[in-house]
Amino acid sequence: MKYNMSKLIGSIVVFCLTVGAVFSYALYGAGKKSAELQQVADQISIGNTSAGIESSDDEDEGDDEFESASSGSPVSTPIPTPTPTKPVSNPPSTTPADTRKTLLYKNGTYTAVGSYQSPAGIEQIKVSVTLQDDVITNTSAISMANDRKSERYVQKFIGGYSAQIIGKNIDSVHLNFVSGSSLTPIGFNDALSKIKVSAKA
Repeated sequence: MKYNMSKLIGSIVVFCLTVGAVFSYALYGAGKKSAELQQVADQISIGNTSAGIESSDDEDEGDDEFESASSGSPVSTPIPTPTPTKPVSNPPSTTPADTRKTLLYKNGTYTAVGSYQSPAGIEQIKVSVTLQDDVITNTSAISMANDRKSERYVQKFIGGYSAQIIGKNIDSVHLNFVSGSSLTPIGFNDALSKIKVSAKA
């Protein structure tokens, strides 16, 4: 009986120790878990605080944008730059200087003596012409014939040749028969060819 009592007391002591150990471990585990939960709660609290601050900053920026948009300040609209139009170029007008560049002969009055063969021998005629832009504007002629018959034909020629050359380009003039004279024009053409050489531009 005494042995059984001792055994019972020992079992009770072991049970109490076991229960105490289990309770202590439970308290330790609960404390540790509580500390972990508190740490997680602190992190969540810090995260919410940061989010609140950032949200507040965003709202302030939104307010600034709204105030900027509603401040009533005029919005500057860019003015389009006008496209320059190409000026219309008029062709240069022809001036007397431009015309003179294409002239073959110099303006002025020129004189030369032309020769021709007559039945009485070599006869001559003195011819003068005035040129303006290669056009004959005036003329005169003087007989230098020695033979009386030749003189008569030269005078007939002088009386009628000017009408055939005044107002014409000097290069277009070539006489063949004038007032019944066919030989005196040869002397005139000879004189005119010499004038062209003298008046060449």
